[in-house]
This record gives sequence, C-alpha cells and structure tokens, in this order.
Amino acid sequence: MRRQTTFQRGFTMIELIIAIVVLSIAIGTLGNVLANMTTQAVLPRSLNTSTHLAEQELERVSGLRFSAVANEGPTSYTGNFSDYSYQVAVSAVPATLATDPAQAQYKQVAVTVSHATGGSVTLTTVVTNN
Repeated sequence: MRRQTTFQRGFTMIELIIAIVVLSIAIGTLGNVLANMTTQAVLPRSLNTSTHLAEQELERVSGLRFSAVANEGPTSYTGNFSDYSYQVAVSAVPATLATDPAQAQYKQVAVTVSHATGGSVTLTTVVTNN
C-alpha cells in the first residue's frame, strides 16, 4: 500500500482571522497611545503661550487709568494666536486684603487666557487708585 503524504502550506482561514484581530487590536492601541502623546506634547506649549499672553494682558490692564479698568471679553486674538482668547474679570478685592466693596480704591483683576484645544491660565492682581 501506498501512503499519501500531504504537506499543507500556508495558513488556515481561522489562523488568518486570529492574526487580523490581534493586529487590529495592536494598531488601535498604538493609535491611541500616539494620540495621547501628541495631546500631551501640545498642552505644555499652549499653556506656556497662554501664560505669556496672560502676563501681557495683565500688564496692559494694569497700565490703564483706574477708572478704565473694567470687564472685557471674551475676546479672540488674531494672527499667530488666533487659537487663543482672553477675558478680563474685575471684582472687589477680598476682605482679607482691604475693605473696599465699592471698588473706589482697589480692584481685583483676573485675566484668563484660553486655548481652543483646551487648557487655560488665569493670573490675578490688584490695581489701586493711587
């Protein structure tokens, strides 16, 4: 009697399906990791730029006449900073600093700069009528 020997070459359909599923999971996970890395790389830069812009706005508002210091915005920047916006909020200073609810001598100024993709920076100072 003659024995037939068959050699199978290649993969079965089940093996191919399992390989595709495993590769799909691996590629999906890698895509999520890369997306998170990109977000984490951009956020510090946008916060750094937001801080710089907030410092500039705070200096600008601090240089105004006391009577001209008022709420502003939200206002979007233009040009290279079009993804950023700022808002100026003026309120009475906390009672622990001074008692001036009418804001005749002191005003607390908070400047908030926000980036379109998320993250914001708020800087606060007190301006005086001196």
